[in-house]
Amino acid sequence: MDFIVFLPIILLPYVGILILDISHEKSINIKLLESTFRIL
Repeated sequence: MDFIVFLPIILLPYVGILILDISHEKSINIKLLESTFRIL
């Protein structure tokens, strides 16, 4: 039963890294959109 308690604590950093990666990719996409609009 202890393992079930520790599992979320172990996975928490990986979830945080995934969320950071997703938000970082979104910001990169927004920058790409802005640059393409400036070219147009």
